[in-house]
Amino acid sequence: MCRDILASGGQLATAMGQAFDDQGAVVDEGAVRFADEFCAFVMQDFPWVLTQGFEALTLRPFYELGAHVPDLEYTYQNAWAAEHVLAIRPEFFVDIGSLAAFVTLVSRTVPCVAIDARPTHIRLANLEYRQGEAQALPLADETAPMVTSLHAPEHFGLGRYGDTLDNRGVERAVEEYLRVLRPGGHLAISMPIGPEACIQFNAARVYSRELMRSLFHGCDILDEMYLGSVPVDYEELLRRAAAGTIQSGVYCLLLRKRP
Repeated sequence: MCRDILASGGQLATAMGQAFDDQGAVVDEGAVRFADEFCAFVMQDFPWVLTQGFEALTLRPFYELGAHVPDLEYTYQNAWAAEHVLAIRPEFFVDIGSLAAFVTLVSRTVPCVAIDARPTHIRLANLEYRQGEAQALPLADETAPMVTSLHAPEHFGLGRYGDTLDNRGVERAVEEYLRVLRPGGHLAISMPIGPEACIQFNAARVYSRELMRSLFHGCDILDEMYLGSVPVDYEELLRRAAAGTIQSGVYCLLLRKRP
């Protein structure tokens, strides 16, 4: 470690020759900051840094100084759906196509059967991945107490993920969700919506609110949330889309299949 510190110090000293111009003005503020912070780190409580058990030290300038900005739409919709799954507490739930981050976390409390067109090699207790497509779910009729499908159905049948081309992919998928869902069971689903419905081949479909709602015959809406890209009301979502602030929003629905 001591040898590496000396070598790294030498590298930084050499690099500092290019961090200043001929008049001594800083031309590479990042390099100067890195060198200053390296020296401060090494000298802090020196020589304790040599006794921590690490055997080597390398230089790798890598700053991430901006605000941490997660993918807001996925973050909010996953939290919304997780809250409903945990409140309803079915004996298990079936997920089709949602992010692994959602099913891996929620399945720690509620067991999950996750179905995806692409092979997934995650192995966790209470989480069973099955390869399959939403338009032909490998499940018997009325066997699922709850189904979730978040920001996924809009892709079905467009071939983006190597799935079967199907221009009625969403309609067939929803029919399958309702086929496997028990009477009185719950469906949590989200898809993009905007001022007008369109197909972005081969990426995704964007629905209008009315067109999306029309898919769920025999179901009652229990809860809904609009994202654009943070939670907003429907009118604000449309305003943001019209202004070009967002390309489209997300419509989250919690439905219950009528007995």
